[in-house]
Amino acid sequence: AAVVLIGNTREETKQTDGGRTLYIKGINAKGVWERTLASSGSDYDTAMTPNADGSYDHVSVPIVTADSEHVMAQSWWESDGTVHVSRTLGVKKYGGGSFESRRYLDPKNGDVYIC
Repeated sequence: AAVVLIGNTREETKQTDGGRTLYIKGINAKGVWERTLASSGSDYDTAMTPNADGSYDHVSVPIVTADSEHVMAQSWWESDGTVHVSRTLGVKKYGGGSFESRRYLDPKNGDVYIC
């Protein structure tokens, strides 16, 4: 079941380019899923300018999902750079559509990574 796999998934992450690039390597019973996301519109943005309404046009990058689907991904930082949000677009499996993930350290226990 997907819930069991999610519960047994381990992720290794690495930020580069001042947090603009986030490499994620997910490891579970199904195998390994590696992807690199390009973050846009962060709270500590120094290179991008927000739209008039304060929103950003997020950078879309092609990735291959753990199920070998070719989709587009967008990502950005929220909450003063403490929460990383990523969205996959154009997914056909699991009912199709877009899926969003949030990654952050547990505010009560900074040693616990939540995704």
